[in-house]
Amino acid sequence: MNYKEISLTRAQWDILSKIRKGYRRNYVLRWARRSGKNYLAMVIMIQTAIEKPGSRSLFVGKSSSSARITGYEVVVAMLRDQWSENFFKGNASKMEIALSNGSVIAFGSSGEPDGMRGQEIDGLLICDEIDFHGSAAGSNFDETFESILRPMTSRTMAPIIFTSTPRGVGLPLHKRWLLGERYPDQYHLSHVKADEADIIPAEELAIARAEMSDAVYREEYEAEFMSASSRVYPHFNEMNTVPTVVDNMAEIYVGLDHNISQSTAIIAQLSGKDTLEIIDEIVLTNSNTRTMAISINARYPNRNITVFPDPSGKARKTSASMGETDHTMLADEGLRVVSPKGSYLISDRVNTVNNMVLTADGRRRLIVDSTKCPSLVESMSFHLNDEKKGMPMKGSLDHYDDTNDSLGYLVMGLFSKDLQKSTKVTKRKTTQFYG
Repeated sequence: MNYKEISLTRAQWDILSKIRKGYRRNYVLRWARRSGKNYLAMVIMIQTAIEKPGSRSLFVGKSSSSARITGYEVVVAMLRDQWSENFFKGNASKMEIALSNGSVIAFGSSGEPDGMRGQEIDGLLICDEIDFHGSAAGSNFDETFESILRPMTSRTMAPIIFTSTPRGVGLPLHKRWLLGERYPDQYHLSHVKADEADIIPAEELAIARAEMSDAVYREEYEAEFMSASSRVYPHFNEMNTVPTVVDNMAEIYVGLDHNISQSTAIIAQLSGKDTLEIIDEIVLTNSNTRTMAISINARYPNRNITVFPDPSGKARKTSASMGETDHTMLADEGLRVVSPKGSYLISDRVNTVNNMVLTADGRRRLIVDSTKCPSLVESMSFHLNDEKKGMPMKGSLDHYDDTNDSLGYLVMGLFSKDLQKSTKVTKRKTTQFYG
């Protein structure tokens, strides 16, 4: 392609040049509406196909119709404008374009994920408008990416471009933006506002600003991450984290959610009278409560350990002998178990944790070791409320609800005085404590 004949903005040229130089493997384009990200994606796909003969690239849209209209048909038109029909051949039914040098540009959607299985991408993978995949009830992009798309590039290490105008916090673009901030050697982050793209006339932007709400304008035309109210813990941010929390070697407190598919223990210590420092987490998959208890003791031997488990564990059994419960298994391993007589209200748990995250007078009483607790940091950052039910979403593959439940049991056990009055302490094994 004759790049000199292509009209690109400065931001588009910057991404194009970085892709050609292999600057990073992952590129996150947080670009405003009508800022040229789709056109750029098509240019990069053509460039890659030409410069890497015999390569295969894939564009993934939010739907098959979107992939066809904004992807396949655009690329065909661009190739037809630059070269003769002998240079390429399009297959509209398969949505694939084959170049004369053996390269293939394919198009698919997360709406029909099985249709993309079996490909290996050694050219380029573009995931377009990732915040808008799925339905209004929730995005399916993360699941599609982890199970189908990422494996396509695992052997070849082909570059991946994620694009979208933000739809809110806790969604796919926001997640990858935070990953990029955490791993700058693996991600290149690009944020372009509409007035920086020089595509929409200034007078049109002025009219939009005057007619639209501030939140909508900032999201659509300035590509800001809005809608923090949809997060379960909207005020949790980097001010609640530190790279390292020093273990003060005093008593350890553990919040524990009982699940077979994934069990999470949140491990903490008190700093002063009212600040909780999360020093560690233990995440076990396909396990049981006894194994978790053994793991806690092994990681923190000869320590006073109090566990605040899921109150329903008095009756429910994950993998137990006759008469055993989750709570008795914890006690059998020498852990001090504290649990209320009845279950906590979800709203009480969430409100109490939020008060630890940020108090009304501006204090942050919850501090998390971000190095040792990546699952908790991710869960608190991305867990969203179910807008229809008005409660935290449950049952997703990311287990955000399970991890945050563990923290909730811990916080309630330590700081909800009204509920502490009705707690029952169970201790069955005689253990010598130190420290």
